Amino acid sequence: VSDLRKNLNIVNSAAEE
Repeated sequence: VSDLRKNLNIVNSAAEE
């Protein structure tokens, strides 16, 4: 689950830029 959350965070960060 930790990996999935990390992936979501990366996607969120990319969407913000």
